[in-house]
Amino acid sequence: MVVATIGGVFVSVLLGCGLFAAAFFSDKSGHDEQVTRATSAGSPARATNPDALPDGLLPYRRTPDFSETSVPPALLADHDTKPGTWGLIHVASGKLRYTITDPRRMPADIILTPDRAPGIVEPSIRHHVEPIGAVAFHVEFLRAAAD
Repeated sequence: MVVATIGGVFVSVLLGCGLFAAAFFSDKSGHDEQVTRATSAGSPARATNPDALPDGLLPYRRTPDFSETSVPPALLADHDTKPGTWGLIHVASGKLRYTITDPRRMPADIILTPDRAPGIVEPSIRHHVEPIGAVAFHVEFLRAAAD
């Protein structure tokens, strides 16, 4: 019985040291960061926001020009577009903060200006805008040609 107890303690200590060493070395491999990102809010892993529109989209509607005083309250609050509907936020003058708040995407806070590319609004992704001082902008809506 003494031999079995000593053997059990030895195996337990050996196993514990091995697991501790594995945890120590795996911390340096980057695998833990991948797991942290994949299990954070918005799981599965949140995608980044697109840099360009997909091919095959055609414009079908445009809002009137808005200023800092005429922006509809719905655009200032979190909202989204219908499935299949993309948007481009064109700033003619001033600055407009475009914030993506959807849990399926990485958070983004983008300052749109006339000299930057338009803000890309993905279908069904929650977002809002906020004027920064005097601004003039409009939103162009696009969808696939077959739609």
